[in-house]
Amino acid sequence: ETRMLKQTKITFFILSLLIHNRVQAFLSKPCPIPNNVPKSLITGVKPSQNINIIQMNLSNNDVRNNNSNNSESSSDQATSSPKKIVIAGAGVIGTSTAFYLAKNYSPHISKITIIDPTGTIAPAASGKAGGFLALDWNDHAPTGSLARRSFALHEELATSTDEWGLGSDNIMYRRLTCASISVGQSRAQRRPSGKKLEGVEWVNDRLVEEDNEELGIGVTGFRSLGDESTIAQVHPKMLCDAMWNKLQQNNVVESDLVKGKVVEAIFEENSDGEGETMTGARLEDGTVIDADIILFACGPWTKYGNCVLGVKYHSALIPSRPRVLNQSVFFDGFGDPEVYPRPDGNVYCTG
Repeated sequence: ETRMLKQTKITFFILSLLIHNRVQAFLSKPCPIPNNVPKSLITGVKPSQNINIIQMNLSNNDVRNNNSNNSESSSDQATSSPKKIVIAGAGVIGTSTAFYLAKNYSPHISKITIIDPTGTIAPAASGKAGGFLALDWNDHAPTGSLARRSFALHEELATSTDEWGLGSDNIMYRRLTCASISVGQSRAQRRPSGKKLEGVEWVNDRLVEEDNEELGIGVTGFRSLGDESTIAQVHPKMLCDAMWNKLQQNNVVESDLVKGKVVEAIFEENSDGEGETMTGARLEDGTVIDADIILFACGPWTKYGNCVLGVKYHSALIPSRPRVLNQSVFFDGFGDPEVYPRPDGNVYCTG
């Protein structure tokens, strides 16, 4: 897998974190909180707590009633005060967190507010990613089970007929194939054998025989990376928009999207004089949003996301209409571009 793909996959795998009862099992080495995050936002939170803090706040123990270690009864949880949650960042992580919190924990939540500097959903990397999904590419990595769960979740979102289903067309979800194609530049290169090109949707005879000779570009190898049983895709921007639209249609949890930046968490001293309780989030313009919980989901390219490593890549949409391609291709050579055809007749290219 390529460098850009790793970042894309990591971003989309976060979806499965949101419905797992024991998130911390995946996090033996939690990402430390960056030094430049205001201390007022993380008071009393240790780095090892930064993932399961939502669980800790929604319930004194586990939110899920079916947890074997849950010491609270269903009636105790039902009578707990519903929480107001502020999420800083409207990308795929912030939006999907809001979606799954409302879907799975609605009795414990009264309102979810997403704060973003643009005031829009998925304005940056989350809305401009490739949306490529692979079932088994991480099977031998620590995130293998997470990748498989993510693959299943995307299909569930696309095909479910319940009130939380998004619909395949609304998120441009489909299965497709994937191939690795090696190309080289040499006027001495000849066309590969027909067997070597078998299964390569992108190549036709005229292109190989004429254009490759003229440009000195030759296809030198082909390897299948997966078929419809292991490869899928989704349109990232459409996915985020669909999750947000579905959340706003929910009549149990109130939701709001606010333009701004969270700069400070507001705490009030408890009546017994012991400790403090979070009561709000202060925005850059001084506005205060009521909040019992604040979640940072600002993304790897923001100043608060510098604990995430990755490489920025350019991307472009190239029309292939009227032909609709059904094969993602990872080229080896000429900058190693990656191409992800979409069912609307556009091809997402990056490299």
